Amino acid sequence: MIDSQLDKKKILQQVSFGKRIAEEESSELAGYFVETDQWERIIGGEVDIVYGAKGTGKSAIYSLMLQKEDYLLDCGTVITSAERPQGAPAFKSLESHDDISERELGNLWKLYFLSLLGMVFRDYGIDNSGAKLVIKQLEKAGLMQRKFSLSRLLSSSLDYVKRLAAWEAAETELKYDPAGNVTGVVGRIVFKEPDSYQADQGFHSIDELLDDANNALDNYGYDVWILLDRLDVAFAENMALESKALRALFKVYLDFAAYKNIVLKIFIRDDIWERIVADGFREASHITRSLTIDWDSTGLMNLVIRRFLSNNVIVDLYDCNIAEILSDIIKQQDLYYSAFPDQVDVGQKKGTSFDWMLSRIRDGNGIHAPRELIHLLEEAKRAEIDRIEVGDLDISGVRLFSEKSFKTAHEEVSRERLNKTIFAEYSDMKKWILELSEQKTEQFLKTLSELWSVSEDEALSIANRLIEIGFFQKRESKGEASYWVPFIYRPALDMVQGKAS
Repeated sequence: MIDSQLDKKKILQQVSFGKRIAEEESSELAGYFVETDQWERIIGGEVDIVYGAKGTGKSAIYSLMLQKEDYLLDCGTVITSAERPQGAPAFKSLESHDDISERELGNLWKLYFLSLLGMVFRDYGIDNSGAKLVIKQLEKAGLMQRKFSLSRLLSSSLDYVKRLAAWEAAETELKYDPAGNVTGVVGRIVFKEPDSYQADQGFHSIDELLDDANNALDNYGYDVWILLDRLDVAFAENMALESKALRALFKVYLDFAAYKNIVLKIFIRDDIWERIVADGFREASHITRSLTIDWDSTGLMNLVIRRFLSNNVIVDLYDCNIAEILSDIIKQQDLYYSAFPDQVDVGQKKGTSFDWMLSRIRDGNGIHAPRELIHLLEEAKRAEIDRIEVGDLDISGVRLFSEKSFKTAHEEVSRERLNKTIFAEYSDMKKWILELSEQKTEQFLKTLSELWSVSEDEALSIANRLIEIGFFQKRESKGEASYWVPFIYRPALDMVQGKAS
């Protein structure tokens, strides 16, 4: 029993639902995480490509895989990250290279991955003939670093690719210096099969060296998983480059199917993948070792309760047997409704407070992102503390949260989602969205055309784009389409419930 507002405030101040961003709570993730069938398939090596909407947990899985480094090594798998988990992405430097071709990007990915493999050979003491050859060729090309840095490694790889491409374009036959190197390019790595003279001079194609690397690993009984995450951040400012770079990456992924001991593990937003294939991508049908992260209400309830139970003050307050609760969804729901209100909109005939939360974080594509749910709970906690401090609260048993705080929290989540996701990523849509401020939440083609002062054809084009990014949900009634704004965006725009006329 909570005896006073002061007691409730002290308890709430000790409660945390965690951080919304996986990179900011990597050390705590293992305590929250449930090893689902999806996780078992990923960590077991059955899945290479993980799709998911923003905030659905891709980076959480990526971070946990990095934490499982020792476990995976015991299983014969070395993991190495091709991108920084935090901070400026290594691939951000590519944004200034608009002129780079998809072919050059494919060569860059391969050379970069080969360089990472060279670092693995050095760090893990793999020194058979295949590994020695790979390291030797990388050293000649200036791609083996004494002090490892992903950014420097990428920069060196890019420089090598660009210089070799320039010479291939300028010369019918490549010119060589007295040491047998291509003039202006240090090293003997080429991106097509070497001719007889090049072979005699010790040149090796990138594919040949990758094959040597694979054989070196096979002889040692090791696999290497190369992990790629944060690709949405790496190319955020240049969608044209993003499309070229990621198309090239997935083609390289398919090429790597020839190397059973070298595997790319790619974590990518599903909307970015859809952009890549929108203009046609024949290779897409060959990408089968994949899964899409999705969340239902049971999974989200379990997520909330796991984070709730990570607080000792909650375990003590509700006298929780953690193992029992986590093994029974009914007991999880019972604990939830001990601490949270039954409903947010009191007096409704149906709809629990948990249903209300899910409806308030769902976007137009029907996606419930755990990131938004965690944000809503953290904001509700802050709102509850604020209410206690001004005396605007009734004590009711051992419930920690009241209806009012959820509504306050929803307003903050709405503002952040609109400003930091929609406007930040789709700035071209900001003008049209802002025109919906203080308007009705359900619009029609005619009302949108009038509101935006455009033709109905143009309004349809804009509306379809807003559907794609999850701002609108399209509905059909009596043969007429309407465009409905989900709850998650309404408070930020001060929208009014109802149909536009």
